[in-house]
Amino acid sequence: MSNLLRAERYKLLRDPIFLICIAVMFILGFVMADGYREAANGLDSMIPVSSISGMFNSAVSDISLLTLFIPGLLALDLGNEFSQRVLSSEVASGHSRRDIFLSKAIVNFIGYNLVCFVYPVAGIIKEFGYFGVGDIADNSLNILRTTIYMFFLIGALFFIAMAASFVIKNGIVAAIVTTVLNFGLMMTFVYAKAYTWVTYIHPMYNLRIITMTGGSTFKGSGMFDIPSIVTCLVWIGSCSIIIWMTFKKADLK
Repeated sequence: MSNLLRAERYKLLRDPIFLICIAVMFILGFVMADGYREAANGLDSMIPVSSISGMFNSAVSDISLLTLFIPGLLALDLGNEFSQRVLSSEVASGHSRRDIFLSKAIVNFIGYNLVCFVYPVAGIIKEFGYFGVGDIADNSLNILRTTIYMFFLIGALFFIAMAASFVIKNGIVAAIVTTVLNFGLMMTFVYAKAYTWVTYIHPMYNLRIITMTGGSTFKGSGMFDIPSIVTCLVWIGSCSIIIWMTFKKADLK
């Protein structure tokens, strides 16, 4: 298992698609950072931006549109491993399918979440001198809370991409299906707001509420947000089952 994890990490860190994504996200985060300074100066903003943590929350909320495309790139990358017989080679080398599945899930979950994490971090780097440290304890706790929910809620979208890759076994088709599914989910919470429970289906809805209010999708605030936790568990759990059941029975040649 440890060898597979190292191999997956090595492969991901040398994947041109992954590296380009990181570079693009850093540039976007750096360029867009000026908008958060304008928000702090009294211009319209859906999220109060009066501190470095407020800016971080606002930047994380703005990732929503980008998550339409990044999971598709993950699906493209993983789907190509089937057509290029990478998975067949790993199985033939004696690795168990369970270890292969876990190594790919863990490395890609962390790796592609870091791609998204680069966006708000780039903004903080640029505007840190303007906003300053502020209340260190409060800002640190706020950023930590948002980061944890960002990793798991956006990570749920990456599990959808992985499920599409393992089921379809074709990079291009899996990328298209993943992007269409994410777009459909986004339209769900845009046009189904009258049915509040429906909007909880999309992980990004929960993340936007957390970043916009600093609280919960229900009344009140705190470290634990039940709707978001349930959303993560449902998506990640169901996609993991689909991936494992498909991969376990796959005829790899």
